[in-house]
Amino acid sequence: MMKKLFLLLILFFSLNSNAQTVLEVLKALSGKTDEQTSNNIVKQEPTLIEFYNNTGAEISACYAYYNNEDRCWTSVGWYTIPPYSPKTINIGNYTGNIYIRGRQGLLTEWGSGDGQFCVDATQAFTIKFADTKDCWSKKKFSKYIVRSGVNKWTFN
Repeated sequence: MMKKLFLLLILFFSLNSNAQTVLEVLKALSGKTDEQTSNNIVKQEPTLIEFYNNTGAEISACYAYYNNEDRCWTSVGWYTIPPYSPKTINIGNYTGNIYIRGRQGLLTEWGSGDGQFCVDATQAFTIKFADTKDCWSKKKFSKYIVRSGVNKWTFN
C-alpha cells in the first residue's frame, strides 16, 4: 500500500511540477541525498549517428530531420568521413525518421529517393524547409529511423 501511494505521489508531482520538485519530494520521502536520488532517475541518452565509410575514398554525408521547434524538415551537412573510418554526429534528443545522403566526388552518390531535400553542393549548410523550399540542388535521401543511443549507417 505504501509503495502504491509513493508511486501515485511521484506521478502527481511529475505531472504538476518540474523535475526539481519531483527530486525534492523523492529525497524527502526516501531520506536520500540529491546524488543518491538523481542516480535512480533514467536519463535519456543523446541520439548519435555513426556514419561508417566502408570505401577507399573520402565521403561527404548529410542528413535531414524534422525540426519540431520550427515545424519543418531541415537538412544539415556536410560531414567528411575518411576511408574505412567512422564519423559520429550528436543530433541531440531526436528520435524518429531521418534521411541520409552521401557523395564521393562527382560520380558516386548514396540516397535511394525515399525523400528529397535541398543541399548546398559547395559548402556546409543547414537548410530549413528543405523538403518544400525552391532551391538549386534538391537531392535524393534514404530514410532511416533513429532512437536514443548510437545509430549506425554504413556507406559501401
